[in-house]
Amino acid sequence: SVAKTYAVGAVATFHFGGFTYGYFWIYLCHCTVSWTCPIGLIGGYALMVVAIIQYWFDRRKLLLNLNGESSSIEL
Repeated sequence: SVAKTYAVGAVATFHFGGFTYGYFWIYLCHCTVSWTCPIGLIGGYALMVVAIIQYWFDRRKLLLNLNGESSSIEL
């Protein structure tokens, strides 16, 4: 179903927390849903926006870590 597709995509996106993984899952959900329901097109782009915002926050958090204490994250 449409709801199940979005649920799986959203959980996977936030679980991995990475922009690349998130975008892949959102694209997958977008393609799956857009063929079954017109609302899928809107929902797919809405999820992409969420992924971009999440990526921005992750990047900002990474930059704050680098500017502050020494971080274990390697670029």
